[in-house]
Amino acid sequence: MKKVAKKTSMDEKSVKVLPGKPVKLVVATKNDFWSCPRCNTKRSSGMLFQDKGIDYCSRKCVVG
Repeated sequence: MKKVAKKTSMDEKSVKVLPGKPVKLVVATKNDFWSCPRCNTKRSSGMLFQDKGIDYCSRKCVVG
């Protein structure tokens, strides 16, 4: 006799929600840097994450 697989609904599974959403891709330009408001990291290129209308350099800065 075969065992019946246990069914789980989507409500029972925990869904991990990541902070911030990726919104912009900063492209490198000559002498133009973007600065993170939380950690003051200067970037010339990379992905930015937005939360409540403010852009951050990483998801750690969104949470912090």
